[in-house]
Amino acid sequence: MFKFKDLFDVLMSEGVLSEDNLTQLSRFVERWNVSQYSSVVETNLLTESRLLDLLSKSLSLKKMCSLSEATVCLQCIKDFPQPETEKNGFLILAESTTVRTFVCADPFVISDYFSKFKAVNPADGPSGTTGLVLSTRSEVQKKIRSSYGSYRLANFVEKQFDPDSVFKKQP
Repeated sequence: MFKFKDLFDVLMSEGVLSEDNLTQLSRFVERWNVSQYSSVVETNLLTESRLLDLLSKSLSLKKMCSLSEATVCLQCIKDFPQPETEKNGFLILAESTTVRTFVCADPFVISDYFSKFKAVNPADGPSGTTGLVLSTRSEVQKKIRSSYGSYRLANFVEKQFDPDSVFKKQP
């Protein structure tokens, strides 16, 4: 999908990682069973914002610094459970009825999901898009929590609410 094999490869090519950093981060990944992205952020090697800038530049991908005004695709919420999207740090935005954008923090861990997304969404053109956009992990997770929470609340209200009972006259 990219000319780099993984996140560490990007950071090495950008001169951000030394061989010693690479060894330490690789041990961190193995010991704590976390992604390369998590190891870089959790060890404070780079801030999420700096990592976003580097990935965007190196991979020639657009970035979204804020997702607060974005609308998550309802089908994404139905198709992918919240723990899965949070763990892998991705979501799909609905920019219109036909345009979808796949947003992630770490593009190296979402290739299977992105492939599935492209398979069910039309390619760039008049009927839609399969764009990949980067954001920070914290921004993606914040949007996931708010969107899935709103969806669950709406479903609960819909199942519990009887509109007839509200409009009946009380004796």
